[in-house]
Amino acid sequence: MDVLVEMTAGTGWLARENDRIVFLPNAESIDIAHDVIEPLLIPRDIDESFATFREWIHSGRPLPAMLLVSLESSVRLMSHDLAGLDVTEAANDATHRLDLGTTSETVTVGMISSLVVNDDAEDASGMLVEGVVRASGLRLHMHRGWGTAGPRDTDIGLPNSELHLELDGQSIMIGNGLVIGRWPYSHPDFDETLEPLILGDPAVSRLHALVLPTEQGIALADRGSHNGSWVIRASGESVRVTADAAEALSAGDQIRVGDTILQVQ
Repeated sequence: MDVLVEMTAGTGWLARENDRIVFLPNAESIDIAHDVIEPLLIPRDIDESFATFREWIHSGRPLPAMLLVSLESSVRLMSHDLAGLDVTEAANDATHRLDLGTTSETVTVGMISSLVVNDDAEDASGMLVEGVVRASGLRLHMHRGWGTAGPRDTDIGLPNSELHLELDGQSIMIGNGLVIGRWPYSHPDFDETLEPLILGDPAVSRLHALVLPTEQGIALADRGSHNGSWVIRASGESVRVTADAAEALSAGDQIRVGDTILQVQ
């Protein structure tokens, strides 16, 4: 039986690391979001994240409202100061209330089918790869039962562009330009008019590179990154992009930043 779990209590911050998602459905600052979310994503074992969450609750530490989600074969949820989630059966639109509240218990819902981040709010921005993004809501499309999790899709309402990037099956549109980095928000050269593409790659610099639209198409520009930015042509030629000269991109090229490869389509 298909179900749809929604958490859309206004605009908040969302982060994803492998099979863990943390969502803060409020208007806390990005610094607070980073301080709260990061300890839940650092542990390699998912159970460690839930243990950290429980320790926070029992310690009485002041925490913003938040939701921790585990996307394993069965979806596990834990919340702090959240009233609950609306669970809607896709087959007949019947809605059920999954009460969470402040709890130290893990609620198992079902199997994951796909993930959708809604960014239709005016102040919502960012692209979900691995990092923290502004989002207006979180949706988990699931079906009841046990077994191996199905494929996960990400849909964040990106603008249209002739050329786009692809990463792990996700389509990333260029729009007015992308800022590629591990945490560009805190960099003094961060351009808030461009969309941040956050990569959870330790070999990527805080603000690593830009992908910008040009009259001829799009181009990659390095921003003085530690490990450099590279364009790998369809022919196999590898070109290092310098900080003072952008490199034009064509369909079939690849961008390599750190240990991450993005395909140009």
